[in-house]
Amino acid sequence: MLGDADGGKLLRSIIEQVHQLQADLHRSNALLEAVQATAIDGIAIVDQDRRIVSYNQQFCKIWRIPEATVQASELQQLLQLVRDRMPQTEEFWARVEFIYQYPDLTSRDEIVLQDGRSLDR
Repeated sequence: MLGDADGGKLLRSIIEQVHQLQADLHRSNALLEAVQATAIDGIAIVDQDRRIVSYNQQFCKIWRIPEATVQASELQQLLQLVRDRMPQTEEFWARVEFIYQYPDLTSRDEIVLQDGRSLDR
C-alpha cells in the first residue's frame, strides 16, 4: 500500500506523463497537417462513417471540386461529383466499396477521367 507521499508522487508522475503525451500528440498532428497541406498529391481522409475528416487543397484542385463541397463532409455528394468525371463508374464504385469493406488493406490503382487525365489512387 502506498503512503500519501508516495501516492502524491505517483499521481504527479502520471499527470506529467499525460501532459508529455499530449504535447507529443500535438507536435505529431501539426507535422501531419503541414505535410498534408504541402503535398503535391491530393489527400482526402474518410472515417468509418464515410465522412470526410481531412483533405488538402490539392485534392480539390485535382478533382476540380468546390472546396465548400468537401468542407460539408458529405461523401455522397462528393462522390457524385467524382462519378460525373468517370467513364467507368461501376468499376470505380465497386473499388470504393471494396476499400471501405477492407480498410486495413493497401490498395493502388489508376483512375482514368473523362477529360483524359490519369490519377493514381
